[in-house]
Amino acid sequence: MMVHRILGCTSNMPRPSKKAMYVVKGGDYGGSFIIQFGRTTSHRKFLRLPEQELLDVPLSAFDSGRKNGVLDFVANIDKDVYNYCKHIYDEKNNNI
Repeated sequence: MMVHRILGCTSNMPRPSKKAMYVVKGGDYGGSFIIQFGRTTSHRKFLRLPEQELLDVPLSAFDSGRKNGVLDFVANIDKDVYNYCKHIYDEKNNNI
């Protein structure tokens, strides 16, 4: 339970997993949902919905957004939805 408090989650909310969806509540991407599909030592890689845009977010910005309430965990999405979004992510990633 302490881990959930530190991460800014309530005790009855599941912890974010590999299939986590977040909502962006402010800034340039306010009103969007993002799903993580990759991670490096310095960045997280997301698909932004509904725009279907790839985002490469520095870990410091991601952590700051969660801490400041700009970015909130929504849910761990269903496997089929994740696979569909992963297909879009991979297509867009290959076209760069």
